[in-house]
Order: sequence, then structure tokens, then C-alpha cells
Amino acid sequence: METTLTLDEINIRYGLQNHIVIEEKTPGFPILTLQSPSATATVAAHGGHVLSYTPNGEEPVLWLSSLSHYREGKAIRGGIPVIFPWFGPHASDSGKPSHGFARTRFWTLHSTRLINGEFPQARFQLTDSELTRTLWPSRFSLELVVTLKESLKVELIIKNEDTEPFTCTCALHSYFTVSHISNIEIQGLEKASYIDQLTGGPHKVQEGPITFDAEKDTIYVDTAATCKIIDPGFKRTVFVEKSGSLSTVIWNPWIDKSARMSDFGDDEYTGMVCIEAANASHNAITISPSQTHILSTSIRAEAI
Repeated sequence: METTLTLDEINIRYGLQNHIVIEEKTPGFPILTLQSPSATATVAAHGGHVLSYTPNGEEPVLWLSSLSHYREGKAIRGGIPVIFPWFGPHASDSGKPSHGFARTRFWTLHSTRLINGEFPQARFQLTDSELTRTLWPSRFSLELVVTLKESLKVELIIKNEDTEPFTCTCALHSYFTVSHISNIEIQGLEKASYIDQLTGGPHKVQEGPITFDAEKDTIYVDTAATCKIIDPGFKRTVFVEKSGSLSTVIWNPWIDKSARMSDFGDDEYTGMVCIEAANASHNAITISPSQTHILSTSIRAEAI
């Protein structure tokens, strides 16, 4: 997407009648709306950030804070932020941004198309720059592919454009809407080993489904499992599949942390949960020159 184009010119070049429309949420902040026969999704060029996914006639599947920031350099709270090239705080420099820089940069809209004449797909790109190399020295290219069919599929394609291998951690940091955090459970990670980021200490093993009665911030490692959100309040199951990922992060800030975050409503924790397709901790990935790694997640909802 060329910044010199007007919004009308951008729609002429990239819009697809009845399937993809580009609008501005705030001046200079373009948002794509994708419409398939069964669902709607929105994607911001800032961060290559999927904001929403809503099946026709249903509650939104993805959650977005009412206090989210929509300005350059600020991460959007909710949807699916892209985490790269490090997950969480930087390992050796606390002055560098948490979760890397991909989620706070404008991405280039590379192309749009229809699959089988009815399923929209948008492709965004981000490459290294002088700014990114002050934070992380390697040369890279990222491509985010968002496809809306009967499910929402998001693919992060990481390519090493450097002359040496590089190692990174990454995630598709998906936030999901739930009827109430106290009434849901997450299935699929039973017997998986996890790191409790709140208490530290040795790895633990998940016994039974995941439920919530306090803040939770856990990295499940060495698992490629599909997760299911069982939500009796919305009478649905949300399936969260993934590939190219050996870590799954589960997060809910609960009461105290919600109150400390400026872009998160004090009571909003009751309506959300994060299930993140990731490569974190010792599941970091090493990519050789000219090689790629694809991290993807596929999300769909079914009535109970």
C-alpha cells in the first residue's frame, strides 16, 4: 500500500467489491474489511494486525479492548498482534520494546485476491530497516497472509534475508471473546508441560482442562496441540489450530493487572482469554540464510 495514494485510489487498487474494502479508522490508519459468505474480519495495516473475526449472526470470536490505541508506534490491545523477533521482554535489554517491533510498525499491503471467487485473502509485508536494525541486527522479511473462508487462517512467513543464521521467538498473540472467564474451560493441553511466568520455578504439568479463578500467564512448551474453548454462555466451542508452533501461551490479566493497564478496561478481563500460537522459551527457532519458517493459526467456532 503506497502512502502517496488516496483512500479511493487504494480501494481501486486493492479493494474487491463486496469482499474487501479499505477505510481509515483514524487519519493515516487504514483498516481492511474482509467479507466471505460466512464471516467478516478486519485487519489493520499497522502491525499487520487482525482486529476482528465474526461469523455471520454470531458473537465476535476475537476480542478487542474498548481502550485500544490506534496510532503509530503503539500496540493495539486485542485481536491478533504479531510478535517478532522476541517474545515478552527482551532477554538482555529492558529498554527495548516488549514483544519486539513488528506489532508497532506499519506493514505494506502487498496484494489482495479472491479464492474460488468468494473467499478473500490479503497479504502484508514488513522488512528490516535502519530502525529495526538498531533493535535487532538481522535482515529479514515478514509476510502476513490473512484468509477468510469457513474459518480464519493467519500465516506469518518469516524469511532470513541475512548472510548468517538467526534465532528468534515469535507468536500470533490471539485474544478471544468469551461469555465470562470464570465459566469457560480450555481443552487440549492436558498433560502438557508449562512454565508459570507468575511464579517461576520448575516446569509443571497441566492436569485436566484449564480453568480460571485468578491471573494466568503460562507458556506450554513442546506442544503442537489444537486447543478448544468450551463456552456454555455463548453455546459454542472455539477451535484454535496451529502449525509451525511448539509453544502455546495462555493469558488472562485478572483484576489487579487489568487496573494497571491504560489500554485495558478494569472489568474487561471477564470477557477475554488469550491462546497464542508461539515459539517461545526453548522453542525458539533458528532460520538459515534464504530459508523461511511459517507460523500459522486457524480459528473457527461451532455451536455446542
